[in-house]
Amino acid sequence: MKKLLVASTVAAVMALSACSSTPLTFGEKLEAHNKEKQALTKKWNAGEAKRAKGQKLMEKGNLNLEKARKLSEAATKDVAAGEKAVREGQEAMRAAEAGLRALGDAPIVIPDTPITVPQQ
Repeated sequence: MKKLLVASTVAAVMALSACSSTPLTFGEKLEAHNKEKQALTKKWNAGEAKRAKGQKLMEKGNLNLEKARKLSEAATKDVAAGEKAVREGQEAMRAAEAGLRALGDAPIVIPDTPITVPQQ
């Protein structure tokens, strides 16, 4: 877009100079040259700003990737610990169920020693 503007400006100046019988003055040549320099300066500045923004995005992205990696590791450990707890809980429940079946309808044995409640 900017190249088109510069090219059209230069073309217009050249066309006007071709149509007119007088050559471009030093001031007109200088003005055309300065417009080209201004367009290139704007392009440079825009590129520099975009590059700086890109570098910041890369830094932010790398930090986020590191956080995600750590979070993923923690999540993997949590899942493993959860799976282990589920297995252990199921084993304890099966053992308790087997124990209850073994007891059947057997009466509960009452201890011979009296239970004393401490006085406060």
